[in-house]
Order: sequence, then C-alpha cells, then structure tokens
Amino acid sequence: MTEMKLSQPIKNPFQNILGDNINLLTNNYLPIVNCVEDGSQDIQNSIMLELISRAVLCSEYNGVEFPGQAHTVLMIDTDHKFKVESLAQELQKKVREVAEAHFRSLDKKDRKSLRITSKEQWQIVKKSLARLQILEIFSHQALEIALCGLHSLLRNNTNISVIVINSINTFFQEVSYETNIYATAYQRRLLSRILKSCSLITDRQLYCTYTQHHLYNREDRFYGQIQAQDKLEVFKDAIFIKKDAESTETNKTFILQFKNFKIRKSY
Repeated sequence: MTEMKLSQPIKNPFQNILGDNINLLTNNYLPIVNCVEDGSQDIQNSIMLELISRAVLCSEYNGVEFPGQAHTVLMIDTDHKFKVESLAQELQKKVREVAEAHFRSLDKKDRKSLRITSKEQWQIVKKSLARLQILEIFSHQALEIALCGLHSLLRNNTNISVIVINSINTFFQEVSYETNIYATAYQRRLLSRILKSCSLITDRQLYCTYTQHHLYNREDRFYGQIQAQDKLEVFKDAIFIKKDAESTETNKTFILQFKNFKIRKSY
C-alpha cells in the first residue's frame, strides 16, 4: 500500500477566492458581506465550498500537486445551510480532475503503477474531510460564549489554523429585539471578541473569515468607517457579494468585489 504524503499549509487560504488574482488578499482576517437577496444562500454556500475545499485539501500527494493547502478548519456554523455532503462531492471532483490529468501525463508503460487509484483518491478525500471541524451554534448566547472561549478551544486543538464563521450576524434581529443594540455596535462587539481570542494564540499563524448577511437595503458603511488606529483595522478589507445583472436561470452568476476589483463567478 502506498503511503500518503500530505504537505503542510504554506499560504493564505483566502487567496483562491479571487481566482488568478490571488495576491489581492493578504490579510489574515477576511469579512465576506452578502449583499444579494434572491439566491443569496446558494451563492454564499458556493463561496464556502470553494474556500473550505481548497483549505482542507492536500497540496501534494506522492509528488503530484493538488490545489489545496492541508489546513485544519474550524467552522462556527450559525446558519446550518452548509452541507458536508456537498463538500465531499466538491473534494471528489477536485481530486478526480487532478488524478485524470496526472494519468494522461504519464507514459503508457507507467500508468498502471504510477496512477492515483480510486482507492487512493477516496483516501485523499477522507483525509481532507477529517480536517474540517464544525461547531453548531443555535442561539446568540451560545455564539458569544463560543467567541469568548475561542482561545481555549484553539489552545486545546493546536492543529486548527483557519476559522470560518457562517454567519456572524445571524442572530442580530433577536439580539436587537431584546436589547435595542444597533447593528454596528453588535458587530463591533463580536469582532472584538474574535480578535481578542485570536491574539492570545501565538504558536501558529491563524486565519479567520466570516460571512455577514446584508440586513438593510442600503450601502454597508461599516468597513469604510474603520480607521488605521481602530483595533478592528484588521477587518477593514472586505469582499462584497453583489448581484450580477447578466445572471440568467441557465447561467447563474454573481459579482465578487474587493476594493476596486470585480470578478464574475458562477454558482
């Protein structure tokens, strides 16, 4: 049996979101603001699938390069829309594409001995899925407790290097009804707790991303108001998911905007 060799993560797991323009994303903290109404959950899930699949997939197997980074991901799930089955299918697709390309690149006499077998492909997928840990959250109290205690969870799980929160403001309406807190104040409170917990971890490089629902029919100005001296300055560079006027029922697309850069993606 061939021994599986999986390489260590070597780069920012957010870079692949913008395709070939990977150098645009250099921060360790990445807000993803969903400004779309119709089909927004499908779009958000497609982004999460792309981000997480590339983060947990290996970058190399027996000398063959894979489009992954072998990160261990902690997902704090408040929306409960992300499906592990969909992640498994996405990983299988990525692994199969690499295996088929590798097979075609081999001399015919070497294909039987050097190809990546179906069994090995499934082992790569299983190893990748094992790198995803999911923490299910069902109330705003549980979310705040989880963020306050995030540093303890990270200290006890030293393999975790990527944190994904999907979504950070799921419970805002409930919290606002109970306390009359403003959306920006609530967001600052949660982000402050994330930053405090992550700053206590010094033994590894951490990356944190979160999705954010666009709750009101107006421009989101939260990130534009973050100044250099603000302790939340690390969150200022957000990606905005926007509706694509050219999207159709047969070719569903959306726009990702990062600063002045835009890219059209399918879902």
